[in-house]
Amino acid sequence: MSPGGASRVAIADALALQHQGFQVGFASDKGVWQEKLIEGNIPFHRLYFLDPERYSPWVRYGLGMPLTIVILLYLALRYKYGCIYVHHQQSGIPAAIVARITGLTYVFCAHIEFRGGGYFAYPGQHIIAVSQAVKDKYVAKFRLASDVVTILPNTVETDIGAVNKEDVNAFEKRWNINPQSPVVACVALLNEQKAHHVLLDAWKQVNVDFPQAVLILAGDGPLRDQLDEQITRLGISHAVKFLGMVDDLSIVYWRSSFIVLSSYAEGMPLVPLEAAAYGRPAVATAVGGTPEVVLDGQTGLLVNPGDSIQLAEAIIRLLGNPEQSQALGNHARTMVQERHSASAREVVLGDYFRRLTK
Repeated sequence: MSPGGASRVAIADALALQHQGFQVGFASDKGVWQEKLIEGNIPFHRLYFLDPERYSPWVRYGLGMPLTIVILLYLALRYKYGCIYVHHQQSGIPAAIVARITGLTYVFCAHIEFRGGGYFAYPGQHIIAVSQAVKDKYVAKFRLASDVVTILPNTVETDIGAVNKEDVNAFEKRWNINPQSPVVACVALLNEQKAHHVLLDAWKQVNVDFPQAVLILAGDGPLRDQLDEQITRLGISHAVKFLGMVDDLSIVYWRSSFIVLSSYAEGMPLVPLEAAAYGRPAVATAVGGTPEVVLDGQTGLLVNPGDSIQLAEAIIRLLGNPEQSQALGNHARTMVQERHSASAREVVLGDYFRRLTK
């Protein structure tokens, strides 16, 4: 689980477009996702100084952005690509400049509600938004015509097989989890947007009501040490497991009763969709496009962002009512199969780019 949601969508879209018959290349900072691209025979083009978790804004915009323009210009001329499809806000200006110079079509995929100024962002006139909430924000922020933005919801693989029991046992043994303990999972990068500190405050109360329950945090990020200190201060070290980066999340979803997201902002989060494919509901904050995939009282429970008391109450509610949790999970699985299958997105995405590049 090294890349965040936007990067995972970018990888999936690259593979989908190649499957639809397009010549595809993938330009990005270095990451573990290169293996998936290699397996899919998609050329990887290295970009530099773009990772916000590693480089300051001065480095990213003062060095990374000019260097990205040069690299993208070379790639456009060398490989004769017909379109630049951007998934990260910072790359918008370099891609737009290269598109203007070369005549390539520039497409921007908006993954999250736009925040901050627009000085280093240019979405262009061909925009894919992952949710209605994201579309509304971009139309308002950049004063765009509504038909400039096409909504294409995030999707996931829905053909999920059973997890090997021995693998589950090994997982529990590795992380010292009692087979009888209920597990709640948070799958997210450890950064400010995901608001893990709110979740940990909530888990303090959850631990009082359900002392055997375990919270597993799958992901890593710049706030790891800070969150470790908070867990120690709250006295819940025994009830929280940091998994770090997880390459295969199937066991995490399978072993969990449900997942939780305490984010301050989202576009259309992948994690509730992935969990739903395993029949797991979500407790999540009602931000961005989250209410479009976590239907309150139908596929999960929604709470206000930043409210640890309300978040704790929702978690306790599902832990105390396994039948309700299972019913919500069953509805979530049906929803994701009907509305968010990866195969359906592939066809729509292919048609979209064929119209642009014909």
